[in-house]
Amino acid sequence: MQLLFASNAVMGRLNVQYLGPRFLVLVRIFGATAIFVASGRRFGVVMPRSRRDLALFALCGVLGVSLNQGLYLTGLWYSSATDASIVGTTIPVFTGALAVAVGLERLRWTKIGGIILGLGGALFLARVDNFSFDHATIGDLLFVANCLAYSGYLVLSRQLIRRYGAPTQIVWSFLFGALTVLPFGLPGLAVLGSGAHLPGWLFLTVAYTILFPTVLAYYLNAFALRDVESSTAAVFVYLQPLLAMAMAFPILGERPSARTGIATLLIFAGVLLSTWGGGRAAVVPEAGASGAL
Repeated sequence: MQLLFASNAVMGRLNVQYLGPRFLVLVRIFGATAIFVASGRRFGVVMPRSRRDLALFALCGVLGVSLNQGLYLTGLWYSSATDASIVGTTIPVFTGALAVAVGLERLRWTKIGGIILGLGGALFLARVDNFSFDHATIGDLLFVANCLAYSGYLVLSRQLIRRYGAPTQIVWSFLFGALTVLPFGLPGLAVLGSGAHLPGWLFLTVAYTILFPTVLAYYLNAFALRDVESSTAAVFVYLQPLLAMAMAFPILGERPSARTGIATLLIFAGVLLSTWGGGRAAVVPEAGASGAL
C-alpha cells in the first residue's frame, strides 16, 4: 500500500501539471467508481439497511473520496510530491485524535504529545513560521486538510465495514463521492478543448493512478482496517515519504530541503508517540489515498 501511495504522489504531480486538478479528480473518481460498481455484484455489495447508514455512506463519500481526492490533487498542483507524502504520514495522528473525540479510543498523554508533534511538523513544512501565500504553502495546507478529511473517513468507515463488509462500503462511498465531486470537476473538462498538446504516455499514467493507487489501494486499505494494529500501520507509514522521495528525484527532479528533513522528523516522532503502547486500534490509519487516496 505504501509503495502504491508513494507512486500516487509522483504520478499525480506529473499528471496534474498537464491536466489540472479538476479534470484529473473527475476522471480518477469516475473511473474508479465504474470499476467498483462493475465488480460489486461479484463481491456481494448490498443496499444500505437504514437511512442513517445511507447518510454515513454519503458522508464517507464526501470525506474519503471527493474532498480527499480534490484537496490532494489541488495540493499537488501547487506543491510537491515529496511534501504530499510527508504530510500524508500525519493521517495516523489525526485519525487517533478523531477517534478520541468520538469516544472510540482513550485519551493518553502520549497521544496528546503525538498530535502536537505531528501537526507541528506538518505546519512547519507549510511554513507557518514564515507565512506567505506562495504556491508551496497553499499546497501544503491543502495536504493538511486532505489528511483531516481522510482521517474522518477512516473513523466513519470502520463501523460500516464491520456491518456491511469492505466492498459494500467502498462502492457506496465512491458513488456518493462521484456525485459530490461533479461541481468541482466538471469545469476541468475544458482542458480537452483547449488545444494543448497532451503526450501519449500521459494516458498510461492516468490509467495507472485509477487502477493501482485508487482501486487496488482502497481495497487493500479496507481489508486492512479489519485486522491491523495501529502500531503496525504506523511503522509502514514511515516507508511512504522515503519511497516517494526516491521516485520524485529522478522523475520530477525534486530535492528535499533542510525544512523537509526537520518536518519529517517531527511528524515521524508524532506518529510514533501517538501510537505508542496503544494496543489494538479502534481505527487503523494509513496515508496518501490520500488521496490517498
